[in-house]
Formats: sequence, C-alpha cells, structure tokens
Amino acid sequence: MVEKVKIVLAVLLTAFLAMIMSQSAVASGEPIKIGVVTSRSGVFQEWGTEELRGLELGLEYATNGTNKVLGREIKLIVEDDTSKPDVGAQKAVKLLTEGKVDILTGAISSAVAMAIQAKVVEYKKPYIVSAASADQITGENFNRYTFRIGRSLRQGSLSGAKYIVDKMGKNIAILAADYAGGRSFVAAYKQDFIANGGKIVVELYAPLTTGDFTPYLQKIKASGANTLMVFVTGANFTTLLPKQIGEIGIYEKMKVATDFADITFFKSLGMAAVGMVGTCMYYYELFDNPLNKWLVEHHQKKFNAPPELWAGHSFATGIALIAAIKKAGSVETEALIKALEGLEFYGPKTTTEKIRIRPEDHQAMQGVPFVELVKVEGRDYPVPKLVFLPTAEQATPPITVPKK
Repeated sequence: MVEKVKIVLAVLLTAFLAMIMSQSAVASGEPIKIGVVTSRSGVFQEWGTEELRGLELGLEYATNGTNKVLGREIKLIVEDDTSKPDVGAQKAVKLLTEGKVDILTGAISSAVAMAIQAKVVEYKKPYIVSAASADQITGENFNRYTFRIGRSLRQGSLSGAKYIVDKMGKNIAILAADYAGGRSFVAAYKQDFIANGGKIVVELYAPLTTGDFTPYLQKIKASGANTLMVFVTGANFTTLLPKQIGEIGIYEKMKVATDFADITFFKSLGMAAVGMVGTCMYYYELFDNPLNKWLVEHHQKKFNAPPELWAGHSFATGIALIAAIKKAGSVETEALIKALEGLEFYGPKTTTEKIRIRPEDHQAMQGVPFVELVKVEGRDYPVPKLVFLPTAEQATPPITVPKK
C-alpha cells in the first residue's frame, strides 16, 4: 500500500513539474522547438527536400507569416536520416536529448518512421508523421505519441483498387520496392484487389538500389497479367524503372497503374504513359481551392518551383501542428496528445471536407486522389488529371491497433 502511494505521488509530482516548466517556458518566451528528421541525402533526398519545404510553408500559412504561436517563436531543427532507419533513430534521440525539442516530425521512409516511433515512446514526446505511409505506423506499431497527417497505404488502395480491377483488368502483376513501405503497399492493395474480384498472378520485390529492372519486368511480361501495379519510391524507381518499362514493351502488353510520384517521375514515364491511371497523393494543379492556391503561389515565389509530391502532406502537417498547439495552449506532451486526438483542420486537397485525426489510431482521415495521365499542350511530360477524389468515409481503413 505504501509503495502504491509513493508511485502515485511520484506521478503527480512529475506532472506538476512538467506543468511548471511549460508555464515557465511560455512566460520566458522561449522558442517552441520542432525537430525534423528527414532525408537530406540518400535515396529519398529529393523527397526530403519537398517535405521540409512544405512544412515551412504550412507553419508560415498557419501563423499568418509571423512564425509564432502562443507568443513564442517556432524554431525548426533539422537532422538528416540519410534514408536509413538506424540513422533516423539516432538523429531523433539527438533532437530529443541535445536539441530538447518539444515535438518531432518528418521521415520519408516508413522504415525510418517506425524506428523513430520506438524512441518517442521512450522519451514521451509527440511525433507527427506527414510522409511515411506504411499501414503499420498507425496499425500494429501504434503508440499514443505517434500521429499521421499523410495518407496510409490502405487509404490509397481503398481509393483506387476497385477502379483498377473494373476498368483495367482482373489479372494483376505487382512490382514494389523491397522495404517496409513497399511491402505495406502490396499488403494493402492485394486485399482490395482480391476483394473486388482481382487475381494476383505475380508479386515481385526489387531492392531500392536496383539499377536494372529487366529481370523483374521480363517475369511480369510473361506472367499473363493484363494489369501491372507498380509502387515507385526513391531515385531509381522514379527514373530508371519507368524508362525500362517502356523499353521492354510492357505498355503494349498490359495496362499500367501506380501510386504516382513527382514531376521527375512523370518526365521519366514519357508520353507513352498517357492513359495510365492511379492514386496521386499530391500534384499542384489538381486542386482548385484558396488554400492550395496559397501553397502554389508561395512555394513558387520562395523556391522558384511548384510544390511537389510530399509538399501537400507536410504543408497540412504544419497547419495541424499550429492548430494543435493553439488548442492545447502549450507544448506539454499530454496536452498536445489530447489536442491532436480528434483534431479537425483543412489541407490543400479540399476546403469542403475537413481532415480529422481518428483518436483510435491517430490516422488522419482522407481520400486519396485518383488520376489519369493526359497530354497537355506545352508540357514535356504527361500531366495527371483528377478522375475522382474519394471522401474520407469512402477511404476509411479498418482500425488495426493491437488490442490491449
């Protein structure tokens, strides 16, 4: 009994001290420190740049250009995960200990994100994922400190699998990158392909560093499939793979669908890919609303380029972070968790339906745009045109958090 009383008193004292420290920080006007772990080098380097740019603009938009919330300046501290899980975990710990950040965000790679997840449990700090999309993050790897603003892979498959089976063909070949995100992608799409009457005739995985996809594509070409579903990620998958798909004659043999990447990827596909369909997390010309127009205008002005693939989700992450901090009234962990669970906010894809963070698994509810590539005069690449944008309800995945 005495030991139980001691434990309760210790917990209360810890909470009290945390509150006092938080109030002291607010009173002194200390900066709110947001730690960003993303790829500044490695196979996801370009996408890490996109993620960071979108986050910066999301914070700018949500603070009306002041870069302040609760009267405190926002300070971003960025670390390079080099696209490797062990490095990402090390950099997260560095930010949590040496950097003393209040919140963590970032990670393009799902494997990196899951490595960071384990650390935030240990250090009890909120971790907001904008890019990494493996279902495990808000599923079997769920913890109360991790939230995801970007889509999950299952939300993508629920948005597009039925259309692909019905319109393109039931015998499906799948080629994906051999890492956590790629395997999660296949797991998501397989169940929705099969549920809608599709049949998986071949399922192949290639290392992220693959330089020659010919052996994989030859197996697919000879498989009898009438549809190829490709998961593209990283430098080689978005440049070399599309080129080799055309060279080996896949387009003439079967229809091709994918989860579309950035403009570099569209250019790599070439005009032979006109008519290709799939989900597309973000493309700057898809959404005609004031919030996306602001993002496009300010990104072009600041970086002399339109916002790319991951900028949409990370822009929404910046908006969500500011909304949560305002709602919590502080950056104290428990207050932020409470504020983030059930938080509603707008992102650049739509200003008619709010994104809502589901309390049960901390996944932001949203549909994933489904597009078709078309030829546009004056463009040297096939341009995605919106076919439909599912509602959040239409793309609601089951809750897969392990039962306690």
